[in-house]
Amino acid sequence: MKYLLYFCILFPFVSFSQTIITGKISDSKNTLAGANVFIKGAFEGTTSDENGVFKFTTTQKDTIVLSVSFMDYPEWEKKIIIKQDSIWIDIILLEPLKEDIEAIAITAGSFEVSDTKKGTVLNSRDIVTVAGSQADIFLALQTLPGASRVGDQEGLFIRGGSASEAKAVFDGAILQNPFFSAVPSVAQRSRFSPDLFKGTSFSTGGYSAKYGQALSSIIELNTTDFPDKTQVEAGINLAGISAEATKKWENTSLAVSGNYTNTAPLLFALNKPNFTWQTPPQGGSSAITFRRKLPSKSILKAYVNYDYTRLGVQTLDPFNPNVRNAFALNNNNLYSNLYLKRNFNKWTMERSISYSRNADIITIDNMNVRRGDSRYQTRFLATFDINKKANMVAGTELHRSAFYSELVGTGKYEFKDTYWANFAESEIRWSKRWITRIGIRGEYSSVIGRWNIAPRTSFAYKTGENSQVSGAFGMFYQNPNNNYLFINKNLDFEKAIHYIFNYQYQKNDRTFRVEAYQKDYQSLVREQTNGIFEAIPNRFPTGVTDNTGFGYARGIDMFLRDKKSIKNADFWISYSFLDTKRLFMNYLTSATPTFASKHNFSAVYKHFVPKARLSLNAAYNYASGRTYYNPNNENFMIDKTPDFHNVSITVAYLTHIRRNFTVLYAAFDNVLNRQNTFGYIYSQDGSQRVGIQPNQFRSVFVGMNITFSKK
Repeated sequence: MKYLLYFCILFPFVSFSQTIITGKISDSKNTLAGANVFIKGAFEGTTSDENGVFKFTTTQKDTIVLSVSFMDYPEWEKKIIIKQDSIWIDIILLEPLKEDIEAIAITAGSFEVSDTKKGTVLNSRDIVTVAGSQADIFLALQTLPGASRVGDQEGLFIRGGSASEAKAVFDGAILQNPFFSAVPSVAQRSRFSPDLFKGTSFSTGGYSAKYGQALSSIIELNTTDFPDKTQVEAGINLAGISAEATKKWENTSLAVSGNYTNTAPLLFALNKPNFTWQTPPQGGSSAITFRRKLPSKSILKAYVNYDYTRLGVQTLDPFNPNVRNAFALNNNNLYSNLYLKRNFNKWTMERSISYSRNADIITIDNMNVRRGDSRYQTRFLATFDINKKANMVAGTELHRSAFYSELVGTGKYEFKDTYWANFAESEIRWSKRWITRIGIRGEYSSVIGRWNIAPRTSFAYKTGENSQVSGAFGMFYQNPNNNYLFINKNLDFEKAIHYIFNYQYQKNDRTFRVEAYQKDYQSLVREQTNGIFEAIPNRFPTGVTDNTGFGYARGIDMFLRDKKSIKNADFWISYSFLDTKRLFMNYLTSATPTFASKHNFSAVYKHFVPKARLSLNAAYNYASGRTYYNPNNENFMIDKTPDFHNVSITVAYLTHIRRNFTVLYAAFDNVLNRQNTFGYIYSQDGSQRVGIQPNQFRSVFVGMNITFSKK
């Protein structure tokens, strides 16, 4: 009853004006059954029947973009002006080209998420509608194979790698701080709205020579090139309010957005937190996006975002489970990016310039800590199409960054780094069945005064009309963690070597893939602690450090997706098996790290009910127990937490309020109210312990988004 009351408060004055869209889909010879018909940027759509006929209703007004996709046919799109109660349209798809039918792409270690590329596993709308993802790209990616569920730390943990081993890239530039600043035992959200991006490439290993400084993974985020129309979008939910105004001219667009978040008045009132918050999380952000179309389908994009966060919470004392520390955080973050893409016949040039700055003021009881960083980076990349079967990519990038950490009144640690990289890569299609990619990357870091050379190669071979195998090998480097560089600048790069083999089958909106991998770690930073271990994440090192650490990670990932078997439904299942150990940081011996789960399983189901205009989404996530340090066990790091289970449900209702397209939604997380535990903190004598648990168990989140466009 209490949940219903929130709906009544937030969702008044709903109207139900609808338009019926019908038509027939065919090619030059036959009608086409099973083609997907949908409104671009919305949930509305259907599939054609055995006669190629389709029919669905929409509450959209003004101008829509109707899209049709079917097997290997080129995607069809058309703008339609809605002026009457019913519309009939005949759609004729172009015949698929032979090259398209026999197209091949290297898939080893990569999940392509795109709205525009054919043969992709997911699109951007799939990502943001995953139940339990909270419209967070990085949470949604955790339902794909290769990612481990880690509920008490932010970041992506890929194939036995730590969060620092996965880097996010925004239009070619590395994101220095993709997540809100860390709070002990509380995982933080990513800073950027998924609506910014037209596609995402999620690499779980063996990634391109175009990128570096990541031992495990690259998440490539590509922003939308140009908006469809002038509009204003507004949102309200239990955590705050947001708005974005977009103005589109013929070749230019400008968007201004802002939001305010305060969890105290509604969210924490409805969902009782497990922590004691003196200052519940609150903050805001503002962003400006400028886009300009240039000749020859070229584009210029500029983006600036500023956000701030304030919070205060009682956190567990890492040495005494009976004590709570007063933790307060003030964060200010600025990110800017300028991206230019120019097309010149066979040449394509890409240039990105980015600047970011982050500053934290932290109070822990009576201690005051200041930490921060800044990064300027510029990147140039050129692609040359040698012929229809081969291309060459070459580029360079330069980063100047600064980092500091200060315990006020005690001392300040800081360093600056100039990072420079050159890379080259060539992709050759030897035949319609065989493709290879060979690349090399060279890097230099001034803070450690060292170079590295990283060769990489991958291939794909088409074994049938709908199946292929892929493989990848490569060397990958990254700088040591900042805390180690604060005290020792004579360290070397950390290194990982990847071996990957992949099989993929795609047909009729069904995808199956299985991938085996081996990852060998070398030159990991190790701290000599004289047999003393402190189980504190991100602790400041106190012992002598060197690059004598090592480790391995190996396993199998499986993925199955089906959009065909159940009408108006879509589901995928992913499973990952991971075997990993490493000797690094202050570990006493080689062990499975605390952030790695041997088994991870996700099941995601989505169902759209056209007549009721409902989107029903559910997800189940499982992770086997993770290791933790038990001082009472003489065997190091072999105890495990209970298994992780989570069931989430999201319901969205599409309608209009005074002819403005509106989405009402409710998200229910941890529906079964399982009290998951992510680890334990022990007293110094080992006689007492307390579990590390999430801020909330079962929770509900409701909201509304409304779009105002020209009538």
